[in-house]
Amino acid sequence: MQIIRMVTAAVVACAIGVAALQAQKPGQTATETYMSYVGTLAKAKSMDELLPYMSAARAGQAKAAPADEKKMMFEFVKEMGAKNVKVVKETPSAAGATLDVTGSDPAGGAMKGTVTMVKEGGAFKIEKESWSNK
Repeated sequence: MQIIRMVTAAVVACAIGVAALQAQKPGQTATETYMSYVGTLAKAKSMDELLPYMSAARAGQAKAAPADEKKMMFEFVKEMGAKNVKVVKETPSAAGATLDVTGSDPAGGAMKGTVTMVKEGGAFKIEKESWSNK
């Protein structure tokens, strides 16, 4: 039984490592990085799988949250987050880029959003994401 747990832990660690590598491809644009995050979010089973896409400050906040709060936050994002996401505009900035995005809410209503991306270690990371039904 202990061997099975060790193998399972190793497989999970490898999966998170692969996600981190995908999230941190230095040559990716902000749009490519964000769309990779959207794809990972759709398949993710925990907040830990999303951490490689977050800025250091945002990842630090998520890691510091109590486990039950982190789980609740993750489930909320999975359930209520925008679906059918598309980046309609990428605007470079001194710190990284701003993305104008569209998508739909869980009921199918149109949503618009803004994603602030920062460059850390040569790779784009999500600093802030805001959505509205306007």
